[in-house]
Amino acid sequence: MSVSTMSRNSLLIWATFGIAVALVNPAREMLTQDDSWAYARSVLYLLETGTYKLDNWSAANNPVQIYIAAGLSRFFGYSLILLNLSTIFYFCLLAFSFKQLLENSGIEPSNAALVTLGLMASPLLFVLTFTFMTDIQFLAWLFLAVSLYSKGMAGSRPYLLAGSVAAAAAVGTRQFGVAIVGGWLVALLLAGAGRRLDLSRSALAITLPCIAAILQIIIGLNEPNVTQLYRFAEQRAFLSHSTGELLLELVWRISIFVQYLAILLVPVVPIIVGLMFRAHLKKRLRPGMLIAALATAGAVLIGLCIDSRLTVRPAAVGSLPWQSLGLFWMWDTILGRGRLRQILDLAGIVAVAPCAWLAYDRLANVCARWPAKPQSLLIAGTAASLFVLQVGYIQFNDTYVVTYVPFALLMLASALAEYGLDRRWFAVGSLSCVCCILGLSAYLRDSHDKQELAWAAAEKRLQQGFTAEQVGGPRQWAEYHGAFDRWIAAGMPGIKPPAAPPELGEDRLHDPFYSWLETRKKGADP
Repeated sequence: MSVSTMSRNSLLIWATFGIAVALVNPAREMLTQDDSWAYARSVLYLLETGTYKLDNWSAANNPVQIYIAAGLSRFFGYSLILLNLSTIFYFCLLAFSFKQLLENSGIEPSNAALVTLGLMASPLLFVLTFTFMTDIQFLAWLFLAVSLYSKGMAGSRPYLLAGSVAAAAAVGTRQFGVAIVGGWLVALLLAGAGRRLDLSRSALAITLPCIAAILQIIIGLNEPNVTQLYRFAEQRAFLSHSTGELLLELVWRISIFVQYLAILLVPVVPIIVGLMFRAHLKKRLRPGMLIAALATAGAVLIGLCIDSRLTVRPAAVGSLPWQSLGLFWMWDTILGRGRLRQILDLAGIVAVAPCAWLAYDRLANVCARWPAKPQSLLIAGTAASLFVLQVGYIQFNDTYVVTYVPFALLMLASALAEYGLDRRWFAVGSLSCVCCILGLSAYLRDSHDKQELAWAAAEKRLQQGFTAEQVGGPRQWAEYHGAFDRWIAAGMPGIKPPAAPPELGEDRLHDPFYSWLETRKKGADP
């Protein structure tokens, strides 16, 4: 492929993303409706005291995110705009690392560009790009590490060392980053003869992330905050249930995980359909695999109907036999209780079938070419390790599924390399991704405009001499100004024991705080 064609592919990606950023307009002195405020408070505390302290709201210990943001604030000056822009930078790092990983794996630049566009179009991943949440920053470090490790496996020790630094940063952004060590161990153990990784190179690759993981454990045990103590207790209660209850919970969690991942892959479903046509033309569209894909969609539906009694979830919506979009928080916040919620829920179930076909097709390809390359084993082992860690954790939120989108898109890239894609389907797939990006941009622009007005109004009253308690303001604004700490200081009124089974629609830790906050807001000055 010519340099000019490669440039056009890159131009399509970055021009689309640049237009999206301009439409959303992240240059706003506000934080979005999520947990960004808690991480911003940690940055402020570090700047004011010179000491790192995890906010009481946070369960994820993220010193790397906080220290880097504080360093940027020292240089440019602290602002919420800067914090939001830092996540956009990390998304660019994620997209660049992802595209490099594809091209280094032998994927044609045009296909790599298309799949990277699909990464940008994944709905929740795109929404999280305009926050100060940990998800995008974690993924950026993780895939930078995977990309560098993949190069280092080919023989370059400097790449392995650089990859270990990025992997340690992933662990320091979210504890589950230790999954990349699991991925390396899978590659070490399963690589075929002539491809085995020697122990000295392995030690170079995983020593730093292992040290980071040990430090995370020490900090978590020695200096847990209120939320971490509560989550520890919840985790013990969760694992104390009977084997039968945990198995049913596992079936439900796997089912809803597959549904949510399919929702996040909806923009690339036209590409998968185009691949199915190509496989049919090459006489490689196996009927048994199609039946298995449809059976998987049916199994997911049955699994959703089993329901969960152990996971904190939103209240039920609609009259379907299963709970529509049954995970907290982002989709529940964005969509509310309207009909669009049920449409997206059904779209996810329908999308399971083509996504399952892609997974089975790639699994058959790996089995036919076994033993796999160490790079492929690293990627698969990391994804599997992440899933094991996540599915066994008490919290099971929709944002956690975002982590698996790049792994799923790597399978899509592999199929594109094998089957190719007709120009018409390539165009349809590109259009689908671009439309999703622009549509999400327009939604976020409108939503952020409203949030900014409410945030600015609260800040104005604060500057007029009112206290944060007197102002009221949006929930995230009140939280940013210490409402959660004031609730803790008041004795955490209304809190329930961590071992109590959650009622549907109940968050045992946060709901009492929300009720307390609403009561306080009613007493605030109008």
